[in-house]
Amino acid sequence: MVQNRERDADNLLLSKLLAGARVADAAVEAGVSERTVFRRLQDPAFRADLAEQRQKILDATVVVMTNGALDAARVLGELVGSEAPPGVRLAAARAVIELSIRMREHAQISARTDAIDRVLNDRMEP
Repeated sequence: MVQNRERDADNLLLSKLLAGARVADAAVEAGVSERTVFRRLQDPAFRADLAEQRQKILDATVVVMTNGALDAARVLGELVGSEAPPGVRLAAARAVIELSIRMREHAQISARTDAIDRVLNDRMEP
């Protein structure tokens, strides 16, 4: 029974911290002391769970943004070639160029990071 309460408090604490609550506010919402929150944050398993949940949220956000990106790119492309006022077409063209550069840079950085991870993982394996 006590373990269930602790697990429930941990789950509530995780959800509050994931939502961006301050330690004091998360403690109140979870029904624990601030000291308990800080103690939980020192626990590697709790920190790993928090990091995993944050990554899941980020991954889901990326999926949603990626799904909308293709439509947004089409809209920008249509604006560039449309009969819209020159200022609108110019802004759309700038956005297409800037976003293309950023996406290319991101892809290059991601590829490099993946390569570094592979090298590090190979060195760590016995």
